[in-house]
Formats: sequence, structure tokens, C-alpha cells
Amino acid sequence: MEAITATLGDGDETSRRETASLAGELGPVAVGAFEVLADIVRMEPEPPETTLAALASIGGARALPLLAKALEDGPARLRIAALHGLAGLGSAAAESHEQVAAVLNDPSLSLRERLEAAHALVRIGPTGDAVAHQLISALAICDRWLRIGLLRTLARRPSLSQKA
Repeated sequence: MEAITATLGDGDETSRRETASLAGELGPVAVGAFEVLADIVRMEPEPPETTLAALASIGGARALPLLAKALEDGPARLRIAALHGLAGLGSAAAESHEQVAAVLNDPSLSLRERLEAAHALVRIGPTGDAVAHQLISALAICDRWLRIGLLRTLARRPSLSQKA
């Protein structure tokens, strides 16, 4: 763990990005790297997106405030990483449901961000029926590309109504 935390402090961005990715792959076993990763996200204006995924993988619900902040005011690449991290947490990220739904319904955001929000909703939503209803409602207020993506999301999740 010492080698991981030391490399996270390295000046080389590629080393730091790859080490954050490795820590994320290790998951909760790398809990010793959580605070170092959290500090990177808090202190750096443009942290590597792998830090957000690693935080979610290592810290679980403990990472929610940092993911929520990145989702709220980060650039697009960090919002996408935060959405991916939230999706990875599944129902442990249920408290982020409304914030993720807001991303889905925000026409000023990119197609990728909005589709990632739809995927996250499927994973974190309270029930399959509620999530399906949100995705279907969004169909009426989106362009054709988002509509196609939402329909694919719905089609790939045939067990939505069974989620509890």
C-alpha cells in the first residue's frame, strides 16, 4: 500500500492515473489509499477521472460526497466519471438518485453525460418501475440520439420491473 500511496503523489500524471486505476481494481483492500485519492479530488482543479472510480471502488458510500461534488460542478469528463462511480455503487448510491436524474433531464449537457446518467439510474434507482418511468418520461423531452440511447437502455434492462 505504501508504494501505491507514494506513486499517487508522483509528479508524473500518467503514473498517478494508472496507480489510481490499480487502487480501484484492488477495491476495499486498498482502503489505505482512500484519503490520498480524496485529497487529489479535493485539491486539484482537474484530477484524473480514474481517481473518482477508485474512490467509489475503495470507499463505497464513503465516496458519495466527492462523487456528488464532481457531478455538481466538475467538467464533463469528471461528471461522466462520477456517474460511472455512482453506477458502480448500485443501491448504496440511492441518495444520489435525484441528482443523477437532474443530469439526465438537463438539455445543456452532452449526450454522453445524459446517457451515463440513464445507466446510473438503472443501477441506483429505488425500483425498476420507478426508473423505467423516469426513462420513459425523458423520452418526451430529448432529441433523437438521446431517445435512441434511452430506448436501448430500456431494452437492455428487461428485468427493470423486478429490481427491488
